[in-house]
Amino acid sequence: MNTETKKRRLKVYYGHHGNSYRQHPVIRLAGKYLSKLDFKIGDTVEITMELGRISIEKLPTE
Repeated sequence: MNTETKKRRLKVYYGHHGNSYRQHPVIRLAGKYLSKLDFKIGDTVEITMELGRISIEKLPTE
């Protein structure tokens, strides 16, 4: 994949956690595009959050 920025649009869905039936937002990332961006099964990622923005960065292998 080249270095140009790619964008993807996803919906925020609702989900449940444990025995609680209260709804909370869920964003699910899945697809071949993750492999093309060098994310592999077992990688560790760091999530940076600020109001209205989430960044996901792959951490170096230890």
